[in-house]
Amino acid sequence: MTEHVKQKHLLSINRRRHAWSVSFDLDSVSPDGTREDLARNMVANVAIGNSVVRNDFDRISIFQRPIFNATWDSATQRWVDFVAQGEPGFSFSPTEENREVVYRCQPFWYRLEFEGLYGPKFVSVTDTPQEGYKLAPIFKDGETYEYRPCFELGIGSDGKPHSRAGLIPYESAPVQLMSKVRTYDGNAARTETMAEWFSDYLLLLVEFGTRNLQGIMHGVAKGELMTTVNYNNNYHKKGIYADESGVFEAGKMYRITYTENGIPASVDCKLLSISETKEEDFGYYLDFEMDDVESFVRQYKSFCLYEMPAKTGQALPLITSASSGRAGEDLYSPIVWRGKENPWGNFSSFICDVLFELPGEQGIFYPYKLSDVRNFDGTLNEGYTKYTYQPQALLSSMRTYIASFTTANEECFLIPAAFHQKNSQHYFAACVAVYPFFAQKGLRFLRVGGDYTTDIGISHAAYELFGEEEGTLAFGGRLILQEAIS
Repeated sequence: MTEHVKQKHLLSINRRRHAWSVSFDLDSVSPDGTREDLARNMVANVAIGNSVVRNDFDRISIFQRPIFNATWDSATQRWVDFVAQGEPGFSFSPTEENREVVYRCQPFWYRLEFEGLYGPKFVSVTDTPQEGYKLAPIFKDGETYEYRPCFELGIGSDGKPHSRAGLIPYESAPVQLMSKVRTYDGNAARTETMAEWFSDYLLLLVEFGTRNLQGIMHGVAKGELMTTVNYNNNYHKKGIYADESGVFEAGKMYRITYTENGIPASVDCKLLSISETKEEDFGYYLDFEMDDVESFVRQYKSFCLYEMPAKTGQALPLITSASSGRAGEDLYSPIVWRGKENPWGNFSSFICDVLFELPGEQGIFYPYKLSDVRNFDGTLNEGYTKYTYQPQALLSSMRTYIASFTTANEECFLIPAAFHQKNSQHYFAACVAVYPFFAQKGLRFLRVGGDYTTDIGISHAAYELFGEEEGTLAFGGRLILQEAIS
């Protein structure tokens, strides 16, 4: 190599940003990007079970998210008494009060480049402050770690929400969900915010270099809908029946969902037995382990019966040789991304600081953001700020697929969908869904992720926006305990 060529080679290396980046061709139908800067030629694979795979991002500090047991100290509003995974005393299912399983996030900075109003065209993250980069919005400053739950929140034997293995993920209507979360420690407890979801999404896009993240890992389904049993209170007074018996299995747990005063509710019951013969005009009797099934049937008019969702901790303890992966060969197996079990899949996660307003005109919607989550009360109160953006997103149907994102004023991490198309397996392989019918006026709560229900996974993606009215469907969540600012 001549001196001139060698000098040119060194200058080429030095011109690379100290950052890990990916660029996307917005005109291409392919969702895959091109790695740039320090990410050039890096490989990121995920494991199936305990398989050994290569992931070059494991050696980068901002992608490393070590797992701990930690105790929440209500007096100081801080996490204390850390025990790292692998150390004596660590458990994925701690039994001590206020002790949870969390992963640690290191501050990082990001840069987004949009092509006109569409994008992002370029996504970049770095571990040091640089010109043109912003601190990821999950962080208070450039030095303080943030701790987040490994598991979806489930209800423990103490009746409180926890981030522990072995619990069944909890779901409820948004206001009831937040009320349940706050039983842990008042306003210090909440579910995820858009800033947290967005910060994870930045790392995911760069690490895997594709907008089709569910193509990398499919998530677990929250439970197949078994059957819907409709009742007339003057007719079916004996118990719960089903038209078919073969879809049920004695000894398994089922979730019976119903509506109480317009609010979704559920009860989890073990199915003790199924009648061998079908009673005329009734069906097969399902003997659930319930104190007073006849009273229950008389009180409510209809039920949906679900298989119980998988418990938390089904994947994380199994992925021992990789930072990310799927617990088993089955596409419906739980997944893990860097300590976060089921980052998409299973119950959708409630985002507690964003509301959407549907004016009822051409399917347009406007985002609102709550500056202080402690002010969440389920209404559009004075704590919210309204954002408008161009072009306005037009919903051509109840479910439309996100082709590009834009920014909402200076809240760069609040990136609404800028353009949709009705049928696509490309672009961001993510979608916006608004229930009930998209043209109705009103406010919608936001949830992201969702259960994997199709062969391509597009309808329940890593970045799905589900807008739903209070009381229409139940939401899941993650237990966030917000540490006080030092």
